[in-house]
Amino acid sequence: MQFGAAKAVLAFLSLFGWALSALGVVGFAYIYGQAGFLPAQSAVVVVGMGAFTVATSQLGLAQIATAENTGALLDFFRNGSVDLPVKPVPQNRTRRSVMPKKPGDRVKIFKGREIVKAETGVSVDGKNFGNVLEAEQWINGQNG
Repeated sequence: MQFGAAKAVLAFLSLFGWALSALGVVGFAYIYGQAGFLPAQSAVVVVGMGAFTVATSQLGLAQIATAENTGALLDFFRNGSVDLPVKPVPQNRTRRSVMPKKPGDRVKIFKGREIVKAETGVSVDGKNFGNVLEAEQWINGQNG
């Protein structure tokens, strides 16, 4: 495991930051109940320090992840392969055509009107158009 010590220290700092933030919230509630709002504002600083500690530790963990991924890419380009903890994508998927294959197939419904594939282009209610955009513009004019 690369960067094991750094990950452990940053994970501890993250946990410490969350604990510090929780302590600040509890401290705020306690001081507010005892002395009012003005003195309780000092506990907000503790919450902010905890949040900052969590954020910086997370940034460090992200930097380590970037370094590990960069190393994996380097191994890949050097060796032509790399061990990745991901499942391979199945290669037997068939791609579906975006445009319908035969005339009369629905292309889409636009503002409640069906646009279907025609011999050339598309049609709406038997009126032919060169493309879907022209059909949509015609529908807009009809509904206008």
